[in-house]
Amino acid sequence: ALAMKRVLYSDAPHPEIAMGLNNVAYTLHVEGQYKEAELAYREAIEMNRKLLGDDHPDIAMALNNLAFVIRQEGDLPSTIDIASESVETYRRTLGDEHPSVMRGMNNLAMWLLDAGDYKAAEPLLRQVLDVRIKSLGPEHVDVAGTKILLAGLLVDTGRSEEALTLASGNKEIYAGEYGEDHWRTASASVVEGAALASLGRQDEARKLLLPGYELLRTNTEALPWFVSSATRWRSKIT
Repeated sequence: ALAMKRVLYSDAPHPEIAMGLNNVAYTLHVEGQYKEAELAYREAIEMNRKLLGDDHPDIAMALNNLAFVIRQEGDLPSTIDIASESVETYRRTLGDEHPSVMRGMNNLAMWLLDAGDYKAAEPLLRQVLDVRIKSLGPEHVDVAGTKILLAGLLVDTGRSEEALTLASGNKEIYAGEYGEDHWRTASASVVEGAALASLGRQDEARKLLLPGYELLRTNTEALPWFVSSATRWRSKIT
């Protein structure tokens, strides 16, 4: 279909070709063909810049998707740079509290955690959490996702009581949305278990952290920060 569109529009910049490139990139990403996905996303972004200018939500979305691909390729600094550009583009085009801005900030904070930059990640997560609770309510699955990241940060920075408060209840929300055996549900279990372990409640921690860790380490869809954090916290269980 993309090849036909290129012929139809003489391979000149066109919204149909840009959309086709994004679709191809997404498929390649899902299939694990990261280098090919990166090239397709970059071509789509370049074409959309010519068609739409630098400031457009479609460009911000493609940058966000590209950041995920770059992270899978192992280039964390570039991931953070691209994600930051995506967030700023979303801000300029949609406003500070738009859901897409919050999603982009949440992703950026996760990659900052990946890089060990807790100081930069924490204010982003707290801002996202405040906006999401206000707009979505405290039981929403997106709120749970932000709480999990912030709780993990708090575990790693020695604020265990607050970490447990934030971590509690997210497993049930995720299980209701994704199912008991989904890697996201496992991530919620692991973070709550890590908070319990940091408070010395080892028996309770084992019941959550160990099975969650086993699911995460064998699931190819789980995002790197969750896997690496689960591995690190698992090693501290006595």
